Amino acid sequence: MRETKTLIKRAIAAVLAAALLFSAVGGRTDSGAIEQREAPPSGAIEQSGSLDNEIARLKALVFPENSGLYVVPKPEQLTAFRALAASVMNGSYETAATEAEALGYELVAFYDTDTSRQYYLLRERLNAQGKQSLGWGNYIWNPAEQNDVLVEAPHPLFDPNTPELAMDVFQGLSARGYLMAGAHRSQDGSIYGIANVAGQRNSIFEIFHETWSRATTLPIQIHGFDILKHPDFPPGADVVISNGDGKMWQVHEDLNRAFKDAGLQSYVFNTFTADSAENKRVNDSVPGGTFVSLSAGYNVQGQYTRNTYHMPFVHCETARSIRVDDPEHLWKPTVDATVKTLEKPNN
Repeated sequence: MRETKTLIKRAIAAVLAAALLFSAVGGRTDSGAIEQREAPPSGAIEQSGSLDNEIARLKALVFPENSGLYVVPKPEQLTAFRALAASVMNGSYETAATEAEALGYELVAFYDTDTSRQYYLLRERLNAQGKQSLGWGNYIWNPAEQNDVLVEAPHPLFDPNTPELAMDVFQGLSARGYLMAGAHRSQDGSIYGIANVAGQRNSIFEIFHETWSRATTLPIQIHGFDILKHPDFPPGADVVISNGDGKMWQVHEDLNRAFKDAGLQSYVFNTFTADSAENKRVNDSVPGGTFVSLSAGYNVQGQYTRNTYHMPFVHCETARSIRVDDPEHLWKPTVDATVKTLEKPNN
């Protein structure tokens, strides 16, 4: 597995994000930026560079809190994006490029110079001001997947640094796909508003989750929480894992154990009694219901996966201790433990 990026590189990527805006329309920037090349026969835009830097650039375009800019997709647009996602998944890239253009998106054949891997990126085409007009998110397909996993970042601004953490997991696994929302969940002033893609079935994010899933796909969503907002949690809690319905699969127990073995304080939301063997295996003496506020019961991606394929869903809440306060020591163990667990046949 590739080494997780250092804090210094992440700082550099953030500084470069503004400069990388030029790469969306062509040209070459300094080292680490993306270069525009002649479109390949598939009809996609061809680019190469650091995928980490590209994610930093795209995150800088996400509609911010209280912006009111997010556009709710119409039913016919949802249908068209389902066809687009299917075209990419089926390798019909020339068709996908045409479909994307008609929907205000572009298909990019992206060669990541950090990992020497080729991906297909679907991103919104920018307006004359170099900004988004829709806020429907960014989606990466890995044609050479090594693990049937979807890695998702539904709250890119509300949960700081989750797109980057999700990207490290995605690349560490060489996973099937990567999904990042295009708007702050509170762009309309409500954390449960129209842009909260984890709670809205009529989102492009949900369309890609459904279309890129199959009966063997394991989705993992990377979220974030602040321990100060959860005084009922055990002090120092780093990670809370949930299936969304109170049940536990082997993958949840394995991931919980891997986090603990890495020195992280990890728990699993469940509806077993506090003194049950199931709860004690993951939470010791802490009742699983303690973590109901992060249970993800309303999460529509989780509901789809459970109801359609009867597969586990991994809702992974990571504390600020990992993402913001002490990433130098906690970030890499979190990524390594996740990759080590999910690349095994747990489900």
